[in-house]
This record gives sequence, C-alpha cells and structure tokens, in this order.
Amino acid sequence: RNQGRRLLASQAMRSTRTLSLTRALRTAILPPLGRNASFVARTRAINTPFSALAAIRLRPTPSTVLPGEGRRGMSTMDAAGMATVSRTWKIIEQDLTTHGEKFFHNLFELDPSLKKMFAFDSSTGTTMQKHGANVLRMIGNAASLKEDITKIQKTLISLGGRHFEYGVGAELFPIMGRALMMTLKDELGPAWTPEVATAWEQAYANVTTYIIQGLKEEAAK
Repeated sequence: RNQGRRLLASQAMRSTRTLSLTRALRTAILPPLGRNASFVARTRAINTPFSALAAIRLRPTPSTVLPGEGRRGMSTMDAAGMATVSRTWKIIEQDLTTHGEKFFHNLFELDPSLKKMFAFDSSTGTTMQKHGANVLRMIGNAASLKEDITKIQKTLISLGGRHFEYGVGAELFPIMGRALMMTLKDELGPAWTPEVATAWEQAYANVTTYIIQGLKEEAAK
C-alpha cells in the first residue's frame, strides 16, 4: 500500500512539473520581426533548408558553430547530452534577465541591422531584457526536458505557427543560434567545454526543428 502511495505521489509530481513547463513554453515570446514583412518573403524563408541558411548573415568560423546547419529533422540526444544541457541550464536560469539582455547584445553584434526588426518599446514594458529572458526560458526549458516530449513538441509547433503571423522566418534561427552559443560560452566560462557546446548545438537544433515545422504548417494554410 505504501509503495502504491509513493508511486501515485511520484506521478502527480511529474505531471505538475510537466504542466508548469508547458505553460512556460506557451507564454514564451520570441521577439517579433516587423509585421510588414511580405507573405512571399516569409514563405520563401520558411521553406529554405538549413544547409542554405548557413551562408546567411555570417560565414561560419572554427569558433562559431552554426546550430542547425544541415539538420533537416529531429535528432536524438543521448543521455549524456541531455544531462549536460540540464546541468548547465540550471546555471543560466539563475539570472535570465541578465543573460537574456546579453543574448540580444550578441545578436545585434552579429548583425546590427536586426535592431530595427525587433520591437523593444519601453513605454509598454516590452524591453530587451524581458524579450531576452523569454527567449532563453523557452529554449532552455524545452532543451532540458527529459519527459513528456510529445506535449512539448506540440507546444513548439504551436509557438512557430503563432510567430508566422509576426513575420518570423526560418532565416532568423541560425543567427539566433550563434548568439545563444556566444551567450552560453560567456556566462559558463570554464564550464563551456567542447562536449557542452556539442550538446547545446544539438538541443537548439531539436527545439528549432519544431518551431520551424509550425512556421511551415501555418504558411501552408
């Protein structure tokens, strides 16, 4: 009887944790691109394969790995990779406001022209820090998830569909990936090892695979 009670308690705790994570993903906001982007341009971007996106914005260098390059489907992370992402994410999530702002500084350093494409309006509280924290929270929570993968996949697809209406295209994700890796490297310091980098590159590719799927599905409607 006691064993049965412990099992029920464990299942309830797991369900609560998954529900909280799902809610966090649903409220995550990727900073929208200009809403005036043309439908044709957005559709073309959404259907551009990652291999072609590799040349957009920046040329890859040995120290700047392009997350998602050449990956056209979901790849499976091993247990070690999942543990690495989960362990390092616990460090980053302690101060998402600071790290989120750093993320956007890195993004704009990579491509200053993106500044005019993002709506940061201090009068409405839509600040760069808030956007950055939301983006990192969305990526980190999804990347470090260890259970109920199907529900999170559906949430990411839905997130991608909503952002199609904001004018977000697939061309944004490679450079966002670079900015993310720069941020993680800066904040983790000596803890940023080749193994950690590889795990996060794979995790980011997995997350964006489903967001882009949502963009494609919305574009096809």
